[in-house]
Amino acid sequence: GGLAFAAWVAGEPVVDLVGGVARPGQPWGHDTRAVVMSVTKGWAAMCLGILFDRGTLGIDMPVGEVWPEFGANGKDRITVRQILDHTNGVLGLPGSASIVQWDGGGWDDLDAITSALASSPTAWEPGTRRGYHAVTFGWLAGELVRRADGRTLGEAVKHEVYSGNMPA
Repeated sequence: GGLAFAAWVAGEPVVDLVGGVARPGQPWGHDTRAVVMSVTKGWAAMCLGILFDRGTLGIDMPVGEVWPEFGANGKDRITVRQILDHTNGVLGLPGSASIVQWDGGGWDDLDAITSALASSPTAWEPGTRRGYHAVTFGWLAGELVRRADGRTLGEAVKHEVYSGNMPA
């Protein structure tokens, strides 16, 4: 394994570390790609918070108001709050093996991913249980951003967080 870490203060790099191996015989470099998963949950929640602040989304709004297809299979009353608090019950990605691959393929096919999530059943009656939505949280939150704001989660993070446009 390997890693890279960089920290910037006031636009200037103060730490820039790279170490380890990307694969046998190849060192980890500044351009080595890596999958980051749970770290993005905070960014997704931050973008949703910005949309709440602007009145674009409401915390208790049904997800189907901005993503109508999501209401399939008894999900019509799931709220944005239930996406954020991990009580919605949409735990997996149906047909994941045909959408996303271990080599990185398909992870950016938002239409296929969100279509599968929209058509999926829940693991429990929404709002009655809590369980960490490790696999689905980012895609669910990201689709809320995309439907409500018109930008992908990545575009929203880049514009709102990294450009300094966050509300005071």
